[in-house]
Amino acid sequence: MTRKTSPKLLNLLRFSPLLTLAFAAANESHAAASPRNHLQTNAGGPALIATNGSERATTGAGNKIVTFADKTHVVWQKSAKRGYFNKIRTLDRATGEWSKEFSLNEGVDNHARPVITVDREGHLHVVLSGHNSTMSYRRSLRPNDGSEWGPVEAAGVGTYPSIACGRDNRIFMAARAHGQKGADFYIRTPDGKWSEGLRLVKRAKEYSGYAGFTTGLTVDRQGTLHFICNVYEGKSGKHQALCYMRSPDEGKTWRTAAGNPVKIPARPEDMDLLLDDSTPRLKVVTWPWINSRGNIVADSQGSPFVAYVSHVERPGEVILASADKDGQWTQRRVTAAENAFSDLRPMGVSVALSIDSADTLHLLLELTPLDDGWTQGKPLRTTVFREEPVKRLVLLSSRDRGKTFKVQSIVKPGAMFNMATMERPTGVNELPAGRPPPILYFDGTCRYPKPGEVINNNVFLVAPK
Repeated sequence: MTRKTSPKLLNLLRFSPLLTLAFAAANESHAAASPRNHLQTNAGGPALIATNGSERATTGAGNKIVTFADKTHVVWQKSAKRGYFNKIRTLDRATGEWSKEFSLNEGVDNHARPVITVDREGHLHVVLSGHNSTMSYRRSLRPNDGSEWGPVEAAGVGTYPSIACGRDNRIFMAARAHGQKGADFYIRTPDGKWSEGLRLVKRAKEYSGYAGFTTGLTVDRQGTLHFICNVYEGKSGKHQALCYMRSPDEGKTWRTAAGNPVKIPARPEDMDLLLDDSTPRLKVVTWPWINSRGNIVADSQGSPFVAYVSHVERPGEVILASADKDGQWTQRRVTAAENAFSDLRPMGVSVALSIDSADTLHLLLELTPLDDGWTQGKPLRTTVFREEPVKRLVLLSSRDRGKTFKVQSIVKPGAMFNMATMERPTGVNELPAGRPPPILYFDGTCRYPKPGEVINNNVFLVAPK
């Protein structure tokens, strides 16, 4: 069973396991699959879309894939001797043909990666991250066509943007603020004007050192804007939290899921607090203990769903949180992947949530061995960069709002992959029922390059047929 609680007390919740788990009939049939490096599954085989992906080619919380009508558009980061460049290619689903690469801009470093959304006429909108520097924006000149773009526009200052499109084609953007001072919010109106940045979430003064504010945005069918923020602040992430709020009026005012006003700029405790942790950190450097990667979606009735990985109580705990029409949240442990692969757990490096037009939930997880890459139930930061092909990439799908899941392997065991993500609705790009979302990842390595080194990885898209 699951338990419902007041949003303000969510961080005290004792999670209940799923009572029923469903597994794909061919859950382990991939073990004797084709000898090629990348498994072809019923989700569609992987397509090699680039050989120039950087060591962070597909990572980040923002959307990297949008599908509109008969075309799927994919963005990634390229690395070259001259620096980092953001790219886009388009798959014509009717013919199966790919467009040529188009270069969107040059990034300041490997943090300067692209995110994408689409408006109701089919125009593509990309935001290209800075790194505590100016972010850039471009709009395609023609609907559903990534071959020509309008001029580069400055789009605020920050890092790690997420974007969504509203009912009137307003573009909403959230990002970590300049100087790591919180999370800022921007709007681009249909006439091309950008708002001044609004501080949505503020950093606490008592937490010095590095801070991360990873955001996620989506717009539901009723036009409500949903927002989550993964807070990491203080030395070694002394305080970490995951919080939610929504706006019924395109960012003018903000409320909890129950409708209580939220004063902006907010702290996590002012919003719906899904998890909050300030327990003592370890002496070694670990990966963050709470990881949502911007995972926020809404169903056909406007109810939000949030997926995240927590290491607070146990290693690699997968949680699916949802709010009902009264704003009461339910948090459920998702144990389908753990039951299928008992010696593997997700670190939270690759965790992505999506939903289709029939309200089928899809949860993508990167699983890593529970070995010496973990200490006291927490993954070491160095484990992220290991280059042995020992990970598994699995897709969990649920047609009953997360009560049961089917598990499907996406990449053949023994093949290398990094920082996978998948398409999620961002306002207009509603995913068709009956097929899983497109999945994007790269192989090779995600470590930092040595001085003078250029890392190039293959970038793959797994697109449903």
